[in-house]
Amino acid sequence: MKTTCFRLPLLPLLPLLTALLLPPEGAAAAPAYKAAVVKRWEWGTGAEQVGHRREPESNPEGPHAFDVDHAGRVWLLDQVNGRVLVMDDGRTRVLPLPDVAHTSFDIAVGDAGGVVLMDPVVKRALLFVDGAGKLRSEVRLAGRFIPAEETGLATGLFRREDGYWVEMRHDLLVHVADAEGAAVRQRAAVKGRPGMDGRTLWEARKLDDRNVEVGRRPAQGSPRREADGFAKVKFGTRIDALVELSTDARGTTWVGAHLLEEGPAPGLRVVHEEVQVVALGEGGAEQGRVSLPAASSPEELFRSTRLGGNGALYHLQVAKTGVTLWKVAR
Repeated sequence: MKTTCFRLPLLPLLPLLTALLLPPEGAAAAPAYKAAVVKRWEWGTGAEQVGHRREPESNPEGPHAFDVDHAGRVWLLDQVNGRVLVMDDGRTRVLPLPDVAHTSFDIAVGDAGGVVLMDPVVKRALLFVDGAGKLRSEVRLAGRFIPAEETGLATGLFRREDGYWVEMRHDLLVHVADAEGAAVRQRAAVKGRPGMDGRTLWEARKLDDRNVEVGRRPAQGSPRREADGFAKVKFGTRIDALVELSTDARGTTWVGAHLLEEGPAPGLRVVHEEVQVVALGEGGAEQGRVSLPAASSPEELFRSTRLGGNGALYHLQVAKTGVTLWKVAR
């Protein structure tokens, strides 16, 4: 029996093959980054809980800030309970804090199991606490570049190879203490946030309600030098506030914004709210973006989003029952 083979021309089949192999037009591409829950803490005083305070004459208070070291350990500032919770591979260790540190706002991982805390309002100082929870040294914030009446305008604490720097008004970075916990003899100031490589300073500014411009300059250059235009980032909802600007050792720059859409007056009911972080490559091109839940409870956070020493981005969300830590990574 003779078998007949039919040879179909390939060219007319190309549209069909393309439709089968490629996603339909308009379909979302697989995200380069994703967010996952690392840990949830309920309000309370236990080892696996975080402190919570609501008083009639003050703002509701929960944990103010956190840091993540190069090993991925999370250091949560639980100042209401007078301690730092250190989460390592699912286990939690409690680092007690001296009474003088219970009004701290920001935290940076120190040496030998200790931490450095910033209190810009009450103590108006950096507090160096050792691994046993004892106060090792105290460095006042007021001095050159930080007037005594403006310490409350500090917006962040950053650790660099040469010590600890305090950010003022999301703008000027002031070298306050060395790596050993002593006040620097000659303060220096630079404009912008340091990249993890230590060679570049970064700035971000709102162009309008939905657009942000990111700029950079060499860390060793003149503070008066204008930042070079690096990238422009567009958000789909109104920007309420910028919450993150950081660059990891691999050259990824993170820009984060709290987005808020309100309905018409009167009432201005919140229609949509989220925190969105955008990853930019070395050339400024967008690599991906991730939406994270905004706070659903009024407790104030001093720093809700932070790049960890391990290169991953973390976000702390406050809710009615406690706080949740999210991790953003590939």
